Amino acid sequence: MFKEFIDNILDLILKHSLIFSIIFLYLLLYRIIPFHYHLSTLFRIIKSFFLSKKINLFEGEILYRRVWLGDLDYNFHMNNAHYSLQGDYGRTSLIINSGLWNWARKKNIYVALGGSYFWFIKSLKPFQKFTIETRVAGWDKKWIYFVIVIRCMKKEIYSIGLSKMVAKKGRQTIEPTQAFSEMDLTNEMQDTQNIQFGNISMQSIEQIENLLKNKVK
Repeated sequence: MFKEFIDNILDLILKHSLIFSIIFLYLLLYRIIPFHYHLSTLFRIIKSFFLSKKINLFEGEILYRRVWLGDLDYNFHMNNAHYSLQGDYGRTSLIINSGLWNWARKKNIYVALGGSYFWFIKSLKPFQKFTIETRVAGWDKKWIYFVIVIRCMKKEIYSIGLSKMVAKKGRQTIEPTQAFSEMDLTNEMQDTQNIQFGNISMQSIEQIENLLKNKVK
């Protein structure tokens, strides 16, 4: 009976080989298909309206991912550029699910990326599962600093990233403390260690780990 079941499955695949080939290629390469990022972002925006509780910007959010073929370089591990892409997914998801995006939309404010910096520790292999941990780690009068930690499923750190973002209304810069206050995050902001990163592009992984202290464990 099992053999008959397998034969039926194989017959079905052979009869619809083109359809199954397209599905198979999509599952392997879907991240590099045009508009995938846009559709993913739209899905997260729609999903955010159904969250029972907003995610805390300072506690952060964890996304579960896997390395697919479209993520690989010629060394057959995840392309360095894709760490930044994964960081973008994590940062965008946190901005949406924390309510920051909705606050900005209502105020006619846009939140722009000012720079991202990644320090690589270990390589992610094909089909390896990993997590993206994203949280706000600090701020000054202009920038909000996001720390992005990419780990394997055993919690070992593979990469650390830092991004800085600014809120703008026309040419006017909205201070992060004003944004946090208007989002009713004053108490959370006071309970969070505000790390001053300075010129983060010039710092080593050891300096970043020292700055982050309890943010990266």
